[in-house]
Amino acid sequence: MIELKDIMTPVSEVLTSQSTLKDAIQLMKKTKWNTIPIQSESGSLDGVFTRSCLFEMILHNVPLSTKITGYIKKEVIVLPMNLSYDQLRILVKKSKVGTAVVIDSDGKVVGLMTKADFVLTLLSTSESLKHQLSTVINNTNFGIIMTDDCGKITFVNETCCKMLQKKENEIINTSVQRLLSISSTKINQTVPLQINNETIIVRTSRFLTHTKTYGTMYMLQFETEVEKLAEELQAVKNLKSILDTAVNNAFDGIVMVNSIGGITFFNDPIIELFNLKKDDLNECHIDEVLPHFQLTEVLSTGVPDVSDVMERKGIRYIVRKIPIYQDGKIIGAIGIVSFRQLSEVFQLAHKKSTLTNDRRNVLFSTDLLKTKNKKMEKLFKSTRRAAKGKSTILIRGESGTGKEILAKAIHYFSPRKENPFVTINCAAIPESLLESEFFGYEKGAFSGAKPTGQKGKFELANGGTLFLDEVGDMSLPLQAKLLRVLQEKEFYRVGGTEPISVDVRIVAATHKSLEEMVKSGQFREDLYYRLHVISFELPPLRDRIEDIPLLVERFLTELNQQNGTSIMKVSDAAMAILQKHHWPGNIRELRNVLEHGMVFADQAELTLKDLPEYFHKKQQNTIASPPISLMEQVEKDAIIQALTETKGNKVKAAKRLGMSRSVLYKKIDKYELNLQSD
Repeated sequence: MIELKDIMTPVSEVLTSQSTLKDAIQLMKKTKWNTIPIQSESGSLDGVFTRSCLFEMILHNVPLSTKITGYIKKEVIVLPMNLSYDQLRILVKKSKVGTAVVIDSDGKVVGLMTKADFVLTLLSTSESLKHQLSTVINNTNFGIIMTDDCGKITFVNETCCKMLQKKENEIINTSVQRLLSISSTKINQTVPLQINNETIIVRTSRFLTHTKTYGTMYMLQFETEVEKLAEELQAVKNLKSILDTAVNNAFDGIVMVNSIGGITFFNDPIIELFNLKKDDLNECHIDEVLPHFQLTEVLSTGVPDVSDVMERKGIRYIVRKIPIYQDGKIIGAIGIVSFRQLSEVFQLAHKKSTLTNDRRNVLFSTDLLKTKNKKMEKLFKSTRRAAKGKSTILIRGESGTGKEILAKAIHYFSPRKENPFVTINCAAIPESLLESEFFGYEKGAFSGAKPTGQKGKFELANGGTLFLDEVGDMSLPLQAKLLRVLQEKEFYRVGGTEPISVDVRIVAATHKSLEEMVKSGQFREDLYYRLHVISFELPPLRDRIEDIPLLVERFLTELNQQNGTSIMKVSDAAMAILQKHHWPGNIRELRNVLEHGMVFADQAELTLKDLPEYFHKKQQNTIASPPISLMEQVEKDAIIQALTETKGNKVKAAKRLGMSRSVLYKKIDKYELNLQSD
C-alpha cells in the first residue's frame, strides 16, 4: 500500500516570520516550490508563504528587505505523516487547495504534498501494476480475449495468440464471433470449439469497462490440459479418500494443532472416545476441549513427550505428543492417542493387592445399581437402608439377575465395607468339601489336608460380609451347622476341639423357592426364618428393558479393562435388538453377549453382525440358549471329552475330571449334555 511519505516532497529548508522578501525569492528560486512552510521559534508550523503572497508584495512595491510577516497565510491544510492512502485520496478529491503541509507526530514540518505529487505517484503505481498484471496474464496457461459491449476484441494475451496461431494485430479490433467461429455464447458458460484441428474449451464471463458498459472475457484452454487437470484432481481426491479412510479407521486417535494451539485436524476415534461433537473441535483451542493432552507444552518446548497412562470409558490410553517443524520453526503439534499395546498397564493392574481389586469390584457393582426402572429404584433405596444394619438378608431372583452384585452393594453401603467380602457358592462345591470350605480344618483332619490346616470362609469373612450364593443347594446336615453359627456366632473347624468366635454378616441368595423346600422337608424351617429377616426380589432383565443401555455402558467399561479391547459404543441397530431380546439368562447373558461381540468386533463400535449367531438365526416363538463364556466353553468341552473317553461312565468321568459325581451331574444339566452310558 502506498504511504504518504512516499508521495510527499521532503522539506529541508523553511522560512520564519522574520524572513525577508529577498529570502523568500531566493528559496523559491532554489527549490522551485510554490508554497514554503513558515516555522515558529518553537519549531511548529506558523503558516505558509505562497507564490501569490510573493506577487502581492511585488505589486505593493515593497523593498527586498521587507519582512514577510504581514503576508503569511495562516489557513493551511495540514496532513499527519501517518495518514492512510484511502484518507488521502478522499482529501485530494475534495480539496481546492493544491498544496498541503505534512507534519510528524511532534508537529514539526517534514514535507509538502501537492496534487501533482499525488497524480504522478498514482500514475507510476498504475504503470507498475499494469506491467505486473500484463506479465501475469501473458504467462498464464489460459488464453484470454476481452471485448467491448459490441463484441469487438480490445485485448488478447500472448498465450491466446499462440493457441490461435495468429499475431496480436490480426486479432485486436476484430469480431470475436468471427475469430472463434461462434454465433453467440452465453455468459458463464463453458463450450468446446474446434480450432486448428484442436479442441479448445472456452469459458465466458462479464466485466464492467471504464465506460460503464459491460464487456465479455473469454478464457481458452486446450481440452487435453483440462483432462489432465481433471485426472490430477481426481487423483488428489482419491488420495484424500484413501488417507481419510486410513486415518479415520486407524486404531489410534489423532489430533493436530497449529502454532498457537488451534485444532486443525482430528479423526473419528477422537470424537467417539471423548464423546465430543465435531463443532466442539472445529476452530477451537486444544486446551478448551482436551486440556489433559497438554499439547501446548510441546509447542513451547519443542520436545516430543509421552503422557502418563490415562483412562476413558474403561479404555486405557496414552498420548504421544510430537512437535511439527518447518524450516526450523515449530508450526504445530500432533497428538496420537494409543489404545492398544499397553501391556505395561495390564501388568501393573495384575500386581495390585487383592483387597484393592475387591474394593474396585465392589465400587463397580454399586455403579451397576443405576436404573431407570421405578421398581428397581425402590428396591435399591430399600437396599441402602437395610445395608446400614446387621440383619441377615436374603436375595431372590432368577439366575443371572445380579444377586451377587446386589450383595456386594449391600457390603459397600454397610459399616463393614473396609473389611472382607467373601463369597461361597453352595452349589459349586462337592458336598463332602462344603463343611471344610465353610469352617476350615485343622492339620491332619482328613486325608489330603494341608499340614498347616486351613481357614474357612467364616474366618476369612470375620468383621465383614459372607455371601452364601445358591443357599438352597445346601445339605440338611450343613444347614444345621450353619444355623448354629448364626445363633451362637461360633463354630469348630473340621477336626478341631476349640470353638472359634466370629462376627460375620450373612447375605444369602437363591433362585429356588425356599418356602416350597421347607414344605417338602428339603430346607430347615428354622434356618429359613433366620435367613429371611430381610428379603429382596430381583426382577428378571426382561422386566427392566429400559436399563439395558445403562448396563451396556458399564459392561463395555468392565470388559474393555478385562480383555484389553477398545469398544466405545453399541450401534443403534444392535441396541434395538438387545432391547427386544427375551433374556432368559438375564444380566449374565447380556454380559456374555457383549463379551462375545467385543472379542469379534473389528472396529470401535459393536454392531449387529458382531452379536452371537443365535441373535441372527432365532426363529419366532423360539428362545435360543444364552451364550456361555470362554471359560465355560472350555469346561463343557472337557466334560464332553471325558464322557466320550469313558463311554458315558459318569463315575469314571468325574474321577478323571477331579470333581464329585453330584457336581458332574449338575454340570451335565447346566450344559444340557444328554450322553448315555454304555
